[in-house]
Amino acid sequence: MTSKPVDLYLQPGTQDRTQITRNALVVTALKLFGTKGFDATSTRQIADASGANIAAISYHFGSKENLRIEVARSVAAHMGQHGPVRASADMDNEAIQGLSPEQARSMIRQHIKIALDRDSLGPLADDILQFFHVEMTQESPVVDILFDNALKHSHERMCRLVSRLNGEAWDSEKTKVAALMIFAQVMVFDLVRPVVLRSMGWDKIGPQERDTILDAAWIN
Repeated sequence: MTSKPVDLYLQPGTQDRTQITRNALVVTALKLFGTKGFDATSTRQIADASGANIAAISYHFGSKENLRIEVARSVAAHMGQHGPVRASADMDNEAIQGLSPEQARSMIRQHIKIALDRDSLGPLADDILQFFHVEMTQESPVVDILFDNALKHSHERMCRLVSRLNGEAWDSEKTKVAALMIFAQVMVFDLVRPVVLRSMGWDKIGPQERDTILDAAWIN
């Protein structure tokens, strides 16, 4: 596919009907694939929930499988512009190399703080994260799309920051695992959020709760 990924927050009236229909199908598929799973979601369900004709899926994407790819491309593009992936994109390799251990630690904490803030991904945050987690925890056909465009770059930047703390090469196995452990700390608060809230007696994970998590993170 060479077309631009769908804008997940396309506003009605800003584009023509064709683009609005395409957008509605992608957003609807995003929600259904994340909650019901790809195999359990039918094209009829997607069409009905989006208010489109079922033939529109074939017209715009060719198949349900291609629609899944388009959802992944759109999620990756959105995460590249918002949230922790966007935050890591602002980290220049040469600048990281010149950081002191404390400066690197501070940047890692900031990265975690943004990652814990679902609001940074906008109104569709829950749907985006649900789809992302479902697809990334299995050998999905779209894993490479999500990894290459939404996680690979972020992981490399985190590795470079961690290397300023452990003294190892940024691309060593030890550093790569350490960086993944940081991501794992963040992901648990999304994957089992209801368990976290009950365990902690929290109503939500807001600024105060994020500070508590940061204070307990292994990076300290």
